[in-house]
Amino acid sequence: PKAVCSLPAASRIDNSTLITSYPSIHTYLLHMSEAFEHSNKRPNPSPRKPRKKRRKTLNLPPPIAVIDNYHDPNLCISEEEREAKFKGKQRSAQHVPGNYASFVFLPISLDPKRRLDQVALKCIYSLVHTENTVELPATLTSMISHSSFSSWIHSQEDTIELHISLSRLCTLRKDQISSFVDKVAAMSESQSSHRIFALEFRNFAYLLNDDKTTSFLTITSSPECPGHSNVQTLLQDVDNIMKYFEFEPYYKESIPHISIGWKNVESCKEEYQSLQERELEQYFEIQFSTVACKIGNKIYTNKLHRN
Repeated sequence: PKAVCSLPAASRIDNSTLITSYPSIHTYLLHMSEAFEHSNKRPNPSPRKPRKKRRKTLNLPPPIAVIDNYHDPNLCISEEEREAKFKGKQRSAQHVPGNYASFVFLPISLDPKRRLDQVALKCIYSLVHTENTVELPATLTSMISHSSFSSWIHSQEDTIELHISLSRLCTLRKDQISSFVDKVAAMSESQSSHRIFALEFRNFAYLLNDDKTTSFLTITSSPECPGHSNVQTLLQDVDNIMKYFEFEPYYKESIPHISIGWKNVESCKEEYQSLQERELEQYFEIQFSTVACKIGNKIYTNKLHRN
């Protein structure tokens, strides 16, 4: 006997479709059952992402390095503290946030153990004790406490750092620093005009700063001294760099000099007027192999070419 299929009216389909699509009623029913089960299944919901915990923000003060760039601690000290700190020296350029005090110079490093440098140091020692009313930089203050040069030189372990200025003090913006450093480096690397040289010093004199508030005790080199022309060539090239950045060039009557100490002009007007350039007890030479520029607290050095 043949199996009889009794399907509800809503489930019946055309005979031709049933015969062509399914080989048997059993296969059809199996397929419909699977389709029904599949339609009743809900898709698995996507897993919820865990909520991120909000971090508490603390209003911390900016780093010290950032504060230093925008704040000048010397502006927050009293007049008495300022006087004690700078010993009468007047600041030639007021601090402006984002600007960096800069200048170009020839560095001098005198080694107390080196015999050639001892000649220069002996002249400086003699000046310090002769002109004993001037204020001294930290590197030279130890000379005062020694009654003889030999005792001082034997007590020294560190080199004495001095310099010869090749430019006036200027203020560079942060975006100008890289270009300024590159131009000074290109000037120093010029083989045709700038080579290692020795400069002779024969005299000492008091020189005034721009606003005539401070007098500096200096050791000077005159035009007839060997090496003087080398310094003049450097000064001219540095002047060209300063003009490029629209800064004031160096003094017209430039005198290559090493500053030893300073004093307030009000306390030494008569002495300054009576003291012109004088001859040192002994001439000495210093060899220069580097041009440097100081920008803020950073120093950039460039080697001169050997002869």
